[in-house]
Amino acid sequence: MRTYGCAVQARAWLAVAVVRRHIARVTADERFTRNARLIGIVLAALYVVRYLNTWAVPDTWTFLDDIDLAIHEAGHMVFMPFGEFMMILGGSLFQLIVPAVFVGYFARQKQWYSAFFVLIWLGQSCFNLSYYIADARARELPLLSGDPTSHDWTWLLLEMRMLEHDTSIGNGVRVIGLLLIITAVVGCVRAATYKAPETPRSFAHKTPIVARNGSVSE
Repeated sequence: MRTYGCAVQARAWLAVAVVRRHIARVTADERFTRNARLIGIVLAALYVVRYLNTWAVPDTWTFLDDIDLAIHEAGHMVFMPFGEFMMILGGSLFQLIVPAVFVGYFARQKQWYSAFFVLIWLGQSCFNLSYYIADARARELPLLSGDPTSHDWTWLLLEMRMLEHDTSIGNGVRVIGLLLIITAVVGCVRAATYKAPETPRSFAHKTPIVARNGSVSE
């Protein structure tokens, strides 16, 4: 009888060791995920600093700007059925709508880190757009058509009789982009470092069950 009791006790301790090892592995995985996310935040912050260093001069062009440009051009086609004004405005709208849709998708899934991380892209897209708007009168930015008279925002602001406010509107959109980026970085840090409280469990739930035949179950 004593031998059976010792065997059961040994198996119980073995089960406890397995559970502890599993908890340690989960903790290590969580730590790795948190550190990877923090590294992502640092890289993203360094990326957007380039935009902050060129607040008033659009002399920064990165791979995200290439993506913005492709989405912008696609937006003209998407909004073409809604008339000339919406077709021209649609390029700018679409380059904001696409990242906003991703933000909304991740937020709906409660994947907050991903939602805030993509929000950085939305803020960057606002920066990209702000330079285009502010260039409506100067028309110094290179265009795909090569024709300065095909400038979207020159035409749009003329239609709205607001051409003289191009720089003010551009600066306003840039401020919105900056606020989005700040919100995104703070949100990413919060999501990366937040640890959900553990649900209290009873002692019976945590303690492995040892059957009379010596098998162990949780």
